[in-house]
Amino acid sequence: MMYRVSRASHLRPPPGFTPIQVDQVDLRRGLDPIEPRRGPGGRPYEVARVLVRAGARPLGTIDVELPADERALGAAVERAFGAAVQRAFGAAPGGSSPASAAALPPASVVIPTRNRPEALARSLAAVLACDYPADRLEVIVADNVPSDARTRELVQREHGGDDRVGYVLVERSGSAAARNDGAARARGEIVAFIDDDAIADRRWLAELAGGFGVAEGVACVTGLVMPAELDTWPQQLFQEYGGFGAGFEETVYERGTGGASPLFPFNPGVLGSGNNIAFRRAALLELGGYDEVLGNGTPTRAGEDWELMLRVLRCRRTAVYRPSAIVHHPDRCDYEALRAQLHDYGVGLGAAVTRTVAHDPRAALELARRLPRAGHHLLAAGSAKNRQRTAGFPRDLRRAELTGLARGPLAYVRSRRAANR
Repeated sequence: MMYRVSRASHLRPPPGFTPIQVDQVDLRRGLDPIEPRRGPGGRPYEVARVLVRAGARPLGTIDVELPADERALGAAVERAFGAAVQRAFGAAPGGSSPASAAALPPASVVIPTRNRPEALARSLAAVLACDYPADRLEVIVADNVPSDARTRELVQREHGGDDRVGYVLVERSGSAAARNDGAARARGEIVAFIDDDAIADRRWLAELAGGFGVAEGVACVTGLVMPAELDTWPQQLFQEYGGFGAGFEETVYERGTGGASPLFPFNPGVLGSGNNIAFRRAALLELGGYDEVLGNGTPTRAGEDWELMLRVLRCRRTAVYRPSAIVHHPDRCDYEALRAQLHDYGVGLGAAVTRTVAHDPRAALELARRLPRAGHHLLAAGSAKNRQRTAGFPRDLRRAELTGLARGPLAYVRSRRAANR
């Protein structure tokens, strides 16, 4: 099913728009000056958004003018984090409970993909370069209904002699089907998923695996997703929208407890995003895997990861958000593509909620109790969802998301009917 989203071609970057260089510093290695690189059009960047880390642990981001010397960086870090810097130096380098190499379990990384071999090549290389014991790592490329043989040929040409790399052809359309077939092929105790255009930090997989030791019976661990670049206005707008990240504090959601949030567990976005997530394989299979009626490649457009994270929380499984497990993800650089993305997220959200109620009618009452708060969460300027948005955030993008949300239930019904044919 195809939807049309009205165009708003009159929207342009605001006066004085500035591309932002994406960078990072590790306080444990000292503060080196940050020099401007060449940005769009060959012009040097004037501003950098810097991820500040203490070893594997991320503290947050700061924006600095370029070039930035050690004094300017140090002052910006002190203003932003203050005492948190001292606490970070007293903490273990890899987070709250780092795992030694000897304790890391066998892990499988599934990369769902379709017709993007160039992006896949970079993502796959980064996963293989992770600091993880080679004899306990496998990577499975799940090739979803490809229109040509380029992905298979890439895997054979570049990694044919590497026993860690496997390939599976997925003949059912949809990202959820690719994830499920990859997990079915996996041999690891844990199964991690990463998008085919995302770049993993070297400690990414070890930090995800270490998250399973943070509490008893952890079924799911998610990590931090940082933007790979902020060169265009739409890329910066997506960060105002909320991006893929869920903050810089490690959080355990144990046996269905969600802190003070009145929306819990119907706010699984607190766990982050499905493009940086790992499960105990046994728990994933017990949960039934991803619902193949949802997600890219189906009429619902999205929502398979949101729905599965919601299922984890509603089933009272323990989940951990672990920001030290970092991947860098490129966002849409074109405004029309961004609006279509947010519309599709709305469709997926509406479809995922519909699926939840269809499978468990008790969820309708749970949702009804939360509707006033959900409306505030979606629409209020000061809500957790919207507080990062500036006054210039286009209403057009808000309308696209809400329009998609309204279309979600029907999209789910149509997708379910198509799956049953």
